[in-house]
Amino acid sequence: MLNIYISNNIEYWREKLRFLDQKVKCYENFDLSINYNLGICDSIDDLIKLKDINNKCILIFIIDNYEQIFEYQKFNIHYYLRKNFFEKDIEKIKDSLIALLKNKNKVIKYKSGLIEYEINIDNILYIESYRNEIIIHTKLLDYSRRFSLKKILKELDNRFVQCHKSYLVNIENVTNLFYDHLEINNIIKIPVGRKYQLLVKNKYQNYQNRNF
Repeated sequence: MLNIYISNNIEYWREKLRFLDQKVKCYENFDLSINYNLGICDSIDDLIKLKDINNKCILIFIIDNYEQIFEYQKFNIHYYLRKNFFEKDIEKIKDSLIALLKNKNKVIKYKSGLIEYEINIDNILYIESYRNEIIIHTKLLDYSRRFSLKKILKELDNRFVQCHKSYLVNIENVTNLFYDHLEINNIIKIPVGRKYQLLVKNKYQNYQNRNF
């Protein structure tokens, strides 16, 4: 679900944004549901309400000028459309949405003995290396596979980053980042090696700002 919040003149912008709907839908038959009817956000109080749903949908906010981005940054808006640069911004958003939809429901497939496994990468929390195997920790189960972190990283998308010689993490599930470790869902602690600190920090900040 794509939710677009409009600060004023809702009918005018709803019509213009149909361009985005058409552009994404015509790309490999992706289905993009757009909801313009969650209400008009024209105050900070309205934006506070978005915090309750912004992890369930993609939020686009139309702004009058670039300076407003800094004002609204703490509300984790996914994308901004500047009124004076509408065509330029909507093209960037279109490309980002297509990349996002291409990775949706992507799976890792492998065979162990007579059993074939399919793991949805959206469900992967982190991956650790143990001796000659990797252990893929998901939201439901853990899977063991004779493989290396270097090879498995090539099968994943840019949400994943190596944070330690023995760990990869899905940055979407990182809730806190510290100097020498990070937390997944505020519970699981994963070490961050000195070699990977800057890489992880940049990836985490980019995700917070939705610059993927």
